[in-house]
Amino acid sequence: MSTRPSSPLPWRARRVPADPFDGAEPDRLMVFVPAIMSVGVVFSVATLIRDAMQRAGRRSRERRIAVESAATFSILLGGPLPRREPAGLQKRFKHIAIAGIAGVAVVLGALTGIAVLASEFLDDLDDTLSAPIVDASWVEQLSTIDLFGSTVISIGFAAVIGLSASRCRVMALVFPSAFVFSWVTNFLLQELVERPRPVAMGDLKSFPSGHIVQAIFIAGLVPAAVDVLFGVRRRTVIISRFALGAFALMTALVRVHRQDHWPTDVLAGVLLGLTTVLIAHWLLERQHWHHSCNACPWSFHPGHADWSKGVLAFRPSQTRLVGVAGATAAIGASASLLIATTFVGLPNDPEGTGVGSAIAEPMQIALAVTMGIAGLAAVRWRAKAAFTMALCATALGLLASVEYTPLTAFVLTAMLLVPAVLTWLAWQPTATLGSIAVLAVITISSLTATALGSRQIYDHYFGPTHPESVAEPLDSEATWLWLGAVHDSTATVVGGGLDSSSTARLTYWSADVEPRSVQASVQAGLARFEILDLQADTEYSYSVTEGPAEANEPTAEATFHTRTDGPQNVRVVVGSCARTGSNGAVFDAMVEEEPDLYIAIGDMHYASLSSSDPADHLDEYERALTQPGQSALFRSVPTAYVWDDHDFGPDNADSTSPSRAAVSSAFRQAVPHELVDDDPSASIAQAFTVGRVRFVLTDTRSQRTPDTMLGDRQLEWLIDELISSAQTHALVVWGNPTPWISPEGADADDWSAHADERTVIADALSAADVDNLVMVSGDAHMVAIDDGSNSGYGTDGSPGFPVLHAAALDRPGSTKGGPYSHGSFPGGGQYGIIDILDDGGPTVRVSLAGLNWEGETLVTYEFTVDAADVLADPAA
Repeated sequence: MSTRPSSPLPWRARRVPADPFDGAEPDRLMVFVPAIMSVGVVFSVATLIRDAMQRAGRRSRERRIAVESAATFSILLGGPLPRREPAGLQKRFKHIAIAGIAGVAVVLGALTGIAVLASEFLDDLDDTLSAPIVDASWVEQLSTIDLFGSTVISIGFAAVIGLSASRCRVMALVFPSAFVFSWVTNFLLQELVERPRPVAMGDLKSFPSGHIVQAIFIAGLVPAAVDVLFGVRRRTVIISRFALGAFALMTALVRVHRQDHWPTDVLAGVLLGLTTVLIAHWLLERQHWHHSCNACPWSFHPGHADWSKGVLAFRPSQTRLVGVAGATAAIGASASLLIATTFVGLPNDPEGTGVGSAIAEPMQIALAVTMGIAGLAAVRWRAKAAFTMALCATALGLLASVEYTPLTAFVLTAMLLVPAVLTWLAWQPTATLGSIAVLAVITISSLTATALGSRQIYDHYFGPTHPESVAEPLDSEATWLWLGAVHDSTATVVGGGLDSSSTARLTYWSADVEPRSVQASVQAGLARFEILDLQADTEYSYSVTEGPAEANEPTAEATFHTRTDGPQNVRVVVGSCARTGSNGAVFDAMVEEEPDLYIAIGDMHYASLSSSDPADHLDEYERALTQPGQSALFRSVPTAYVWDDHDFGPDNADSTSPSRAAVSSAFRQAVPHELVDDDPSASIAQAFTVGRVRFVLTDTRSQRTPDTMLGDRQLEWLIDELISSAQTHALVVWGNPTPWISPEGADADDWSAHADERTVIADALSAADVDNLVMVSGDAHMVAIDDGSNSGYGTDGSPGFPVLHAAALDRPGSTKGGPYSHGSFPGGGQYGIIDILDDGGPTVRVSLAGLNWEGETLVTYEFTVDAADVLADPAA
């Protein structure tokens, strides 16, 4: 997989495409979807007109002659073309065509292998090839004559190809089949080669270029379609093919010039397009398949008959057998879906913002039942049954894409379409050409729409919300490093991806301190280093190696700064809710804030594991921490982390989660925490001090039951900690992953479901006159601030405390709870900042802010707390 930065060509800004649709879709082959559907409608109308005129022509020989004469000049009426010699494929050319298909496919396979296994080589090659094309101003002039740069023209070309099916039975099958082949292959290659565009364009992938696949597809099949429609000379076909090929080359140059694709991506698109076109022509040239075509160039031979009904010929016994197979498959699929819905469950909406299980479950059951009814109806009404099956398959595929990858949803839809295809095959021998074409177009469009729609749906829930990080990957013998528990003289670093049979060494140094080392044994690929002899207010560099110390000078892999002893200004960044494997630019923005602490307040990833194996949870930590953006943050900024549901277990997980023991073990192995209880059944609550500020983090998942959010032990600890810390510290920051502000009785996945426990905490704070508390929360995919107007839940009606919500790092936006005095701002690529200004005086100024990855401040709130009664140094 390529780790190329999103803007590898800094010498030139991306040009704005002339076509407003250009670069806006994930794949330019998308224009064929409405094109195919439009062609199907036009084609069916044309066929009906033709059939009606032919029936009327039987009543009068003179009228029939007139109709055929008029039809000579009308592609819609489908009249006969001038007779000419058959254009069948010669034996020698057959071998040449097969060799060409194999050769092009092998080159495409080799290029794909290089893209997967040697991406850095391909990146360097593309940089070299791109530079002169990007800088060539004359290439921009080609865009004025770029036939394939216009969506409208592309649809027009697709319509011409589709209309040719009115004359050629084989074209009617080859055209949609070639389209599906090219699209599916393009889709699979883009899933295999996760290569970003030269200039960041969301999550659009670049290899191969779907736009170029489309251009080559058109250039290869439009001349054949014109030949079918008008019977032009072979020389004209060849000339038009070369001309359209030249225009496709212009399009390729323009795409590279505008940095929409890399040169090798364009080459892969050309190879895939050529493979598709060569296969299509090889199929078209099978002259014996054209026996019943309506006067296409390959159909002129003795005994030729007009095309009447059916596309594929079956004996009655075969038709019955295929029909029974289709009905049986539909009923079997229906039963399987009902069983899966009951015992396995539904595709899970990770945000809770979609249709929800209350709607999705009856929807899936209804679709499954409808599929079964269609199977029963297929005995008599095959066309309607096939159409219904196709719609059910499409809807079920889109529903599956809420949780599963686009490829999984696509495969599921394809499997569910099998009953529809079998039913269609049993129906078509007695159906008219127009009816066959319409149903075929609907079925193909359903499959294509599912593939496109599933990607959009899946990307909404799991895709990146903003551009990727430009941070460099970690260059170390450890695959990841996690820094935490940093104080004035101590720090903890955990390294991962190490040789389990080795001893690892961490070397650290500063400008005034010679390199020193600390050793740790490696267990499960992890090594925990406890550094105990640091100097206060000092910047250190460090590196991790395996085995004994090396004689040469160590190379810095990361840096960190120790705390000052006593009152100090503290900048804290807060974030939660990042998609699994996120590498968003939001992490760069957080590093650029130069924070003293990062509070990771839950949902570090969205794996939502139910696994009881700690290794699976460690793998998810590794997946996050090896992303360059997250790696740069976690290895250089001290982190205090507690989980929420998606990094603890399944959605809305609590103490009954099957993952509880495993993730508890993984946390205690991998996280550089602040004195978390060693008992894996205990919570991961923790507290620590920086200057005159006390940070208290609670675990709202592992102890939760229907009766309690925190569990009795943690609840008692929290109340004691908040009250005592408020009396000895200038400020207390409570890290609470679960939304606090929510109307009582809402019974959501927040504190409203445990309103009584919330009141107990609020009453305790009120009784102790705690007025120097601020809360930070995650979970809700928004930044939001409340000044305390809405966070007070005590029975005496006293006001609450300021609350900062900080999310979502890289998830789609959503709003939970409220109201919030300063508003809520849903979105991805967002984080929070707490600036604490403490010079040791009688007041401490606190500033809360919510920002996005572009540095835009979305919401702010400032307040002061009275610290006159607090010792200058709480530790004293």
